[in-house]
Amino acid sequence: MTKTVGIGKHKVKVQTVDTVSNSIDFEIIAEQPIINSISTTKDGADTYIKLSGTEFGSITSKVDLYSNDGTLAGTCGSEQTGYFWWNENEIYCKVPSSVKTNEQYNVQVVTRDGRQSPLKSYFLN
Repeated sequence: MTKTVGIGKHKVKVQTVDTVSNSIDFEIIAEQPIINSISTTKDGADTYIKLSGTEFGSITSKVDLYSNDGTLAGTCGSEQTGYFWWNENEIYCKVPSSVKTNEQYNVQVVTRDGRQSPLKSYFLN
């Protein structure tokens, strides 16, 4: 018999025709989000970034931009900036005014359940 289970901890047993194994703990971990590409769009004085990748999740969360020294320069998706689009494979959001253009940043997607993408270096123009 096959049973589909979701992400999280589960008790698992193996059953043959006449025998059932002891129960063991098994944890299914969600895949980490991956940023494949980043692009910039300007609309007047506002700057937007579009991230393409995988495992972003369907519920909006946040995109952090870090300066080269590791300090948090700003967060897309905060209450102040909002989102324009977020789905499993794409995010399109307004860059906060605290983030300056023509500088290098390390970008990271953080999903609602706390999964973090590896940092992706990007020159914000």
